[in-house]
Amino acid sequence: MLSVLRTHLPSDIPIAGCELTPYVLLRKPDNSITTDDIPEGAPVQGYYLQCKWLRVKNEKRVAVCSVHPSEVATLQCLLCVKAKLPAAKSYHCSPQCFAAAWRNHKELHARAAAAPAKDQNGNNTAPEEEELFGTGPPGSSHATRRSIIGLPNGAAYPAP
Repeated sequence: MLSVLRTHLPSDIPIAGCELTPYVLLRKPDNSITTDDIPEGAPVQGYYLQCKWLRVKNEKRVAVCSVHPSEVATLQCLLCVKAKLPAAKSYHCSPQCFAAAWRNHKELHARAAAAPAKDQNGNNTAPEEEELFGTGPPGSSHATRRSIIGLPNGAAYPAP
């Protein structure tokens, strides 16, 4: 099992508006100890860990980019919204950021499509593939264009 042994934020100075990288000590299933991140693309027994700490200056809630947490989100992936994936993974700071992250981001959609959701009665409620990906294949530019929505001034996406 992947276990967190120790965490430490290497600063006693109150800092706002910049990203800090905390010190995290992990024990892997083979009992080895590491301070390295466990990337989402190479999980250990299905678990991954990437740590970043960001303290923002203002207290109003704004959506932040899932790739660049120091940036305010300006768009959201609609495929994630339709698939009811965690909102935090669906925000991006620019179309370029979204395009650069698309290869890894579309894996979230594939996992959502592969793992059927259940309602309270145990019935399958997973959206159909056509609903998740539009009319084109998952990597098509048509599906990508349809999946982006602008967020005015970084505000959260309004519920459909």
